[in-house]
Amino acid sequence: MRAVLRVLLALLPKRKLTRLAGWLCDQSFSRYAIPVYIMLYHIDREEIDLPIVMYPTLNAFFARKVKRDVLSTALDAQMICSPCDGIVLQVGTIDDQIRLPVKKMTISVAELLGVAMANAYLDGFYAIIYLSPRDYHRFHAPFACEIDAVRTIAGGYDPVNRLGRMANEALYARNTRIVFEGHQAGKRFALIAVGSLMVGSVKIASSLQGALPQVVQCGEEMGYFQFGSTVILLLDRFFDPIALDQEQRVYCREVFGQKVR
Repeated sequence: MRAVLRVLLALLPKRKLTRLAGWLCDQSFSRYAIPVYIMLYHIDREEIDLPIVMYPTLNAFFARKVKRDVLSTALDAQMICSPCDGIVLQVGTIDDQIRLPVKKMTISVAELLGVAMANAYLDGFYAIIYLSPRDYHRFHAPFACEIDAVRTIAGGYDPVNRLGRMANEALYARNTRIVFEGHQAGKRFALIAVGSLMVGSVKIASSLQGALPQVVQCGEEMGYFQFGSTVILLLDRFFDPIALDQEQRVYCREVFGQKVR
């Protein structure tokens, strides 16, 4: 099964399909698909920030904001919060590798970050969170911190859904991704936004496009996807482990960990 999926994915013109999808969803006529999209993915209309007619394109709707109490709640600066909506695919301790949501598959942190020096995360904690097409597509700072670097790593556009993960166990290190690296009181962390098939782009928040380092507050927006994808959070060993379970649904800015030390 995995071999067949690999062949099929290899034959797909993924980059062209992704660009075409992005272009189509940016056209004004795409707004007529929004009601169908809402129905197809069972999106909660009560959370949608604006009236449907206010979204000029389907891409604008993908990147919508939400009106949710938890998003407006003042958060303790020392709480670890979910950086996005989604399903927790995998959690665990880093031993220079992280386990992937495919049985017995691992990938090195160095491959994931695109750098040779990844020892800072040894014995730390990681969480892989999948954003489906129904989810809120913006991602936020998991705690008050300072962003030291934002790097774009060019790569492919394999799908990050279940079939895509089965076909390509190393897709997180091969797909286009943006890596946000930073610290809080000497503790290191990285947040990786992984692109995917049909994801027109991953946008970086304007506040992080200028000179770095940049201080951000807990829950402050860092960027957004156009369509669903994956966020990977890496914490060094000086953070307390996060109380998460596989297949757990998490919500952006929802506290899901203990206070950092």
